[in-house]
Amino acid sequence: MQRFLIAVLAAIVSAGIAAGQTPYQGSYDLLRRAEESKSKFIDPGLALFDSVHSYDALHYTLRIDLNEQADNIRTAHMAMRAVANSALDSVDLHLISLTVDSVRYDGNPATFRRRSGKIWVLTPQLNQGDTFTIDIHYHGFPSSGLYFASTRYGEDHTYSMVEPADARYWWPCYDEPWDKATCDVYCTVEGNRTAISNGKLIEVINEGNNKYTWHWRESYPITTYLISIAVARYARIIDSAFVGSDTVSVEYYAYPQDSASAAYDLANTPEMIQFYSNLVVPYPFLGEKYSVVQASIFNGWGAMEHQTCTTYGHNLITGDRRYEWIDAHELAHMWFGDLVTMADWRHIWLNESFATYFDALYTEYRYGYASFQQRRDGFLNSYLQEDQQRRYAIFDPPAGYLFGACEYEKGALVLHMLRRLLGDQNFFAAIRNYAVEYAYGNASTEELKAHFEAHYGDLDWFFDQWIYQPGHPEYLWSWYSQDIGGTYPVSITVHQTQSNAPIFKMPITFKAIFPGGADTTFVVWDSLQSQGFTVFLSRRPNNLIFDPENDLIKEVEQYTDIENRPEKPDVFDLSQNYPNPFNSSTVIDYSLGHEGNVRIDVFDLSGRLVKTLIDERQAAGGHRIIWDGTDREGAPAGSGVYFYRLQSENGRISRKMNLIR
Repeated sequence: MQRFLIAVLAAIVSAGIAAGQTPYQGSYDLLRRAEESKSKFIDPGLALFDSVHSYDALHYTLRIDLNEQADNIRTAHMAMRAVANSALDSVDLHLISLTVDSVRYDGNPATFRRRSGKIWVLTPQLNQGDTFTIDIHYHGFPSSGLYFASTRYGEDHTYSMVEPADARYWWPCYDEPWDKATCDVYCTVEGNRTAISNGKLIEVINEGNNKYTWHWRESYPITTYLISIAVARYARIIDSAFVGSDTVSVEYYAYPQDSASAAYDLANTPEMIQFYSNLVVPYPFLGEKYSVVQASIFNGWGAMEHQTCTTYGHNLITGDRRYEWIDAHELAHMWFGDLVTMADWRHIWLNESFATYFDALYTEYRYGYASFQQRRDGFLNSYLQEDQQRRYAIFDPPAGYLFGACEYEKGALVLHMLRRLLGDQNFFAAIRNYAVEYAYGNASTEELKAHFEAHYGDLDWFFDQWIYQPGHPEYLWSWYSQDIGGTYPVSITVHQTQSNAPIFKMPITFKAIFPGGADTTFVVWDSLQSQGFTVFLSRRPNNLIFDPENDLIKEVEQYTDIENRPEKPDVFDLSQNYPNPFNSSTVIDYSLGHEGNVRIDVFDLSGRLVKTLIDERQAAGGHRIIWDGTDREGAPAGSGVYFYRLQSENGRISRKMNLIR
């Protein structure tokens, strides 16, 4: 079978696939365990994208003087320039715990009130379109968001991590993801410290008394959860990436003791930047930088895609690139999450699923298709494990699952299925158009869907079953073929047996294996709970493989005949039929403790015999029978509740089932 490849990959593959190298196969469960505090976030919908916001923040200037010895903010000053979206007489910003020293409106002292995690600044009457400034001076001990910690070598270290909504714990702002603004960050620290933040370093100001202020400017719009600082004694490693005619400064800030390992572990980052730039759009923050900053974030085991400035857990620096996939994931967020930010937290998959899938695409580019398949297999396993504990939809995840496997791994696999559905050219063209239209802004799931539909047509059915509803198909299938005068019809039966999930409409690829080779593939569209297909082949196959590239999110089981069921010699049991309720056919599993005469009958609610499914002698062990929903005359039975009864020398068991026409 011709394997699928991104067209642009073929064009740039000579840039440096490392032949013979094998990537480490990491799991996002590592990050989820480390990021438990993020997963416990109770209310991802603090506000919604379409709710009314009375003003638009244009620019933040944040000046913060850190007292690392006392673990507090000695003094700080936030200045916000904004424009009124409607008439208003007060301005609200999020702020929790910290002590406010003074507030000014347009340079004049202002009255303020604090309640419900906000500070309300009273203003003169403002009309729509009026611009204004708010200045807040404050100090105190942040209870979240800004962390005074230590490096793994015991040295003082301060860093921020606020996703999803903890910026309000260390500086006043409008702390929702859709109000982007530019910003200047001034961070004052002791003389042997380096303070890293977003954007471009403008200056380092000598304040005297061995104190220095690092001034960084982010000239591209940024959302509050991506504004960051990281302070430590850092070694700086400088590299470059070439994006068209532009050169991107690539910088790694590592603890001096880890600088050699960091230089090796992160050395492929420029190649990643070039790869993503070719695949999507050029690196979004040209003229600034891309940096990776080592920190004790999530006890050293997590990472966070702060704009132009990824904060990277210190334990991920190992000197052997075992966590290179995390480097690729966080970098991919510069396009998916930072350039285009989800509309609100219901749409978190637009950030995490894309970054997860694109880190897998980089694995394919550098290490080959087999490694890409292994990566996707790992995604599926992680999702299925979580699904056994809690089943939920990708869109608007429940509390505790904002960063769950549905948002990362399942969403990545959904993107892969979309890629298969649209084809490489249309899939990546849609993503490029999406990135261009919503660059430096926000986008919703429906806005992404519109771009895919522009290249395919209606996708309501796809997004409804994969994004807005939970679960996945559980396929039970069989096949047989025969020779009819030199033609070889292959008959395939597919049942969907899942519960708490929709019936999925999807193309299923089959691979026919022939004696002597020359295998072939074909596709059928499955859309019913039970469905049969007949495909005519030129030869009789030895075997048929369901979804040979493992492209579908699924569980699948093949059945052939009842003699192939596993034996359970000491068990007499009748299982609940599945699917239940059912439409056209249902599967009944049962097992016998020892050999004997077996009879399975179906009765209606009045006790009338509808059909005898089996009446014969059978061996001990597991067996299976399918009822096609017909009566003794072969006519379709009507909708309703039925009983089915297993009777043998082992005993008698009855169960109930529902037929829906």
